Amino acid sequence: MRQPSLIRATLVIAAGLISHAALAQPPRHRGPPPEAIEACQGLTEGQTCTVTFHDQQHAGTCRTGPEQQLACFPERMPPPPGGPGGRR
Repeated sequence: MRQPSLIRATLVIAAGLISHAALAQPPRHRGPPPEAIEACQGLTEGQTCTVTFHDQQHAGTCRTGPEQQLACFPERMPPPPGGPGGRR
């Protein structure tokens, strides 16, 4: 009778650790940033646009991305926040 209690306790601990690890991960951003979408408001695909990221302006073109959202795609993409590896 002692084995089922031990198995149940092990499963509860494992489930807690897995859920904690999943919650500790920040959600990944999907789709263009809001600044890029706002930069193309009132414009159509193919028109030039200017988007500001981190107090720097970038010239680009309004395009529809995989998310089917019109957004400003800079000619030269700015580096991700936090340096080459992304957020820290």
